Amino acid sequence: MRKALVICVSLLLAMVIIITSLFYALVQKSFTPVDGTVQIKGLEAAVNICRDPWGVPHIYADTENDLFFAQGYVQAQDRLWQMELHRRMGSGTLSEVIGEATLEYDRFFRAVGLRRCAAASYQSLNPAMQVVLQSYCKGVNAFISANKDNLPLEFTILGFKPADWDPVDSLTVSELIAWELGKNWEVELTRGRLVQKLGDERAGQLLAPYPQTSPLVIPPELMARPLGTEVATGLHQESDCLGSNNWVVDGQKTVTGKPLLANDPHLSVMMPSIWYETGLHGAGFEVVGVSLPGCPLINIGRNRDISWGITNLPADTQDLFIEKLNPANELQYEYEGEWKYLQVIEEPIKVHGRGEAEKLQVRITRHGPLMDNVIKGLEQPLALQWTGYGNSRLIESVYHLDKAGNWDEFRDALQYWDAPSQNIVYADRDGNIGYQSTGLIPIRRKGLGTVPVPGWTGDYDWTGNIPYKELPSVLNPSTHFIATANNKVVSDNYSYFMTYDWSPPYRAQRITDLLKSKDKLSVKDFRDIQADIYDIPASIFTPYALQVVPSTAQEKQALEILKKWDFQDRADDPAPAIYNVFYVKLLKNIMEDKLGEPLFNDYLRAMGGSGDVHAIFMEGIMQDKNSAWFDDARTPDRESRDDIVKKSLADALAELSSKYGSDPAKWRWGDIHSTWFRHVLGRVPGLDAVFSRGPFPASGSRYTVDVAAFDYSNPYSVVAVPSYRQIIDWSDPDKSLAMHTTGQSGLAFSPHYGDMIPKWLNVEYHTMLFNRADVEAQKQATLTLKPGN
Repeated sequence: MRKALVICVSLLLAMVIIITSLFYALVQKSFTPVDGTVQIKGLEAAVNICRDPWGVPHIYADTENDLFFAQGYVQAQDRLWQMELHRRMGSGTLSEVIGEATLEYDRFFRAVGLRRCAAASYQSLNPAMQVVLQSYCKGVNAFISANKDNLPLEFTILGFKPADWDPVDSLTVSELIAWELGKNWEVELTRGRLVQKLGDERAGQLLAPYPQTSPLVIPPELMARPLGTEVATGLHQESDCLGSNNWVVDGQKTVTGKPLLANDPHLSVMMPSIWYETGLHGAGFEVVGVSLPGCPLINIGRNRDISWGITNLPADTQDLFIEKLNPANELQYEYEGEWKYLQVIEEPIKVHGRGEAEKLQVRITRHGPLMDNVIKGLEQPLALQWTGYGNSRLIESVYHLDKAGNWDEFRDALQYWDAPSQNIVYADRDGNIGYQSTGLIPIRRKGLGTVPVPGWTGDYDWTGNIPYKELPSVLNPSTHFIATANNKVVSDNYSYFMTYDWSPPYRAQRITDLLKSKDKLSVKDFRDIQADIYDIPASIFTPYALQVVPSTAQEKQALEILKKWDFQDRADDPAPAIYNVFYVKLLKNIMEDKLGEPLFNDYLRAMGGSGDVHAIFMEGIMQDKNSAWFDDARTPDRESRDDIVKKSLADALAELSSKYGSDPAKWRWGDIHSTWFRHVLGRVPGLDAVFSRGPFPASGSRYTVDVAAFDYSNPYSVVAVPSYRQIIDWSDPDKSLAMHTTGQSGLAFSPHYGDMIPKWLNVEYHTMLFNRADVEAQKQATLTLKPGN
């Protein structure tokens, strides 16, 4: 028996060693040299790529072609799987390699048509921009060609090899990001359902307006252009756009007398990071910052003369049109009293494991593609119109932005920035600060695009876009600072309607308060603001909980914890756990009986994704203890605010007790609120430990400056975070700071796969190296690419 056991153990150990060795061999094959010399066909001259201690490549080239060739090469070297994933997501071809699980996703994006749009955009680009894309693609393909047998582990697991990269792939990735930042069709659909369910007046209360006394990006007195008539009032709400913060102060408000600029764009939690840090040097470029894997150039950062930071401007750039189809001819739709023919496109979708491709018929009206065959639950044909369907010139905008040397060149570059709409703050070495909004924002013949509208009349058609020169902009404001946090940009007296989808003002208010709290600000102050976790809504709603007369010892203990709380959402504190679960229960107990569970969940998900708009609504109704909103229609009694607050507190304590024990002092916000950097293959059993990182206890919440947003319809795991942080200091720009979420590499066993996570969690940074002497002094590796056959 003992001998048999020894043999079994020995065999088991041998198998483990063999499997581990094979796995290690596969992993090692995916690593390609970052030091030494590589000969590559397609270069005009030698290119040097110096990598700093964080794996950030600084590319030195003599020509544009070589510069972008090398950028494509290093991105493929570090992020080829991510690039492949995103081009398949945007193109609707995931099912070709994954199978049935992604078929619904592919159908949707084939109907949306991001790749069709990208193909048209490429054909319309000027030749110089086409060459930029072609050079980048040549670099990507040079890496793929040389490493067909050294691909990232994901390709081995899924059993396929990537096709060559082409310019339409890059533009498709760009379109995908524009879509994610600019979509609001689901908001309009949900708003329409709320109006149907509750009526105009009550739905208008639920979709609360932006508070009149809250911060605007550009106060009315600073607007440089004449103002039109006041926009008509209507339903206001927050979209599911992901957020961001940026702010800039001039030398009057800094300890050095020179501008400081900060930015932290909030995007979905993912592995690897959405961003890839790079330095581009040569051929007229001297710029460092972050790029999107799959695309050339630098999206956010600085050059020798200017710096910029970006947040999402949640402009209403999508509308849903209800179309009338001809019952006698399904290929026709009505428009202004006439039958028009639909444009019909056959989209074949290959599905792994199937013999034949599925054929999706995409039907397109003058307003856009019909979505009723790819969106569940639609009872009538709805066409989707989006400003992103135009021929995009975004790459041209970023190209000129990277090379801009002053405010005028900065603004000239942004005239080509069509989608997504963004808030872009500016600072330069001469001491100027500024703000420019960007993007195509439609002007409507009638209505405001807040709900689905009739498409057959032509009454609600778009008649053009807000002229670029009339988009909100300001240079050197008298306030000496500019701050944006997806909040309202201008007052209702602005000449054009932009959106009702503004984020609530809490982050903007907190940033503004902190900027005003000192006469002179430092880099450390900016870091402290980016790390700030003060929860303004908690300071508003917690006092209602404190009015509860405790019925149990546990309630008394929980209320004592809340009473001592300073409204900082610390991961190791029980108070934010009690408060946030209480608030979720409060929402449920107030709304679910009126909306029904499905619509209630849609409201929480669509109207802000991570739960925005309801906080403003709640502020209003909580002031009226006998509001009809507090009465639970499912009970014979008429409940008041105090009844619902008491029930919500009891429900929260019961949930926390069931999961974390009965002692509130031992509960921790970070136990239920965590950040998990999940890889797409992390959903496969056994692969999560290989590709994903986490979970990490998370401080903050949706409303704190240091955002750690969770989806209120599926609490409490973090879904959106500051994906990148930068602080540009024009008193010593070469000491400017940056850090993104995970690491430069997308290779799971690379030392740079997750090495940024600890510092990112602690809101720490690395230096944004810029000058070659500094790069050379700190470089960890140098790869020289030489022309070869």
